[in-house]
Amino acid sequence: MIKNTWILLFIAALFGACGENQSSGTDSSKELINDSTMVADDTDEVEVDAVQTNEERILDIKKWYKDIRSIEKKGSSTGCESKISITYDGFHSDDEYPFENEGKHCDFGNGYTVLFGEFLGYEWAEYATYYYKDDVLFFAFIESGAEACFEEHRLYYGSDGKVIQYIEKVNDCDGENPTITNDLTDSDGLNDMVNYVNEKRTRIEKILADEK
Repeated sequence: MIKNTWILLFIAALFGACGENQSSGTDSSKELINDSTMVADDTDEVEVDAVQTNEERILDIKKWYKDIRSIEKKGSSTGCESKISITYDGFHSDDEYPFENEGKHCDFGNGYTVLFGEFLGYEWAEYATYYYKDDVLFFAFIESGAEACFEEHRLYYGSDGKVIQYIEKVNDCDGENPTITNDLTDSDGLNDMVNYVNEKRTRIEKILADEK
């Protein structure tokens, strides 16, 4: 009887020890998990700059344009430089008239500058305006008219200088304001328009520099 009692006590002690080991192992696992979590929490997060979408860029452009227009209406520009160049145009090459073409550069502060050109000819007129922020072109607006025909061209530029949207507005040559809108961003005519806009900008810069 005593022998059996010692056997039972031995078995109970054995199971008790196993239980303690299992409990200790579980606690150790929890400590490792907690430690790893703490390490993960202490790890600095690497911030990645989000790439701006075209839609977000266009929203910025509209805001900058609105800022410039507001400053312009208040007459609070920090200064404008304007020069005139005379050209000749007519229905026939032997019957031409003098026309004044203007180039203007304005600084509106806060990194905003505008380049403007007015080009006049025989029964036609064209106006080109270029908007910059921190010396980077973000928007170009070209409007022209000849007799009863009118058209507008809006070019929105990305931060890399490439056109991200090109909108054209025209009329039916009926003397009315342009109301027909076309998105020509992916058209074959985009490159031609970009080249044309660049040529007009060069012409304005030459007027301001007194170059022919």
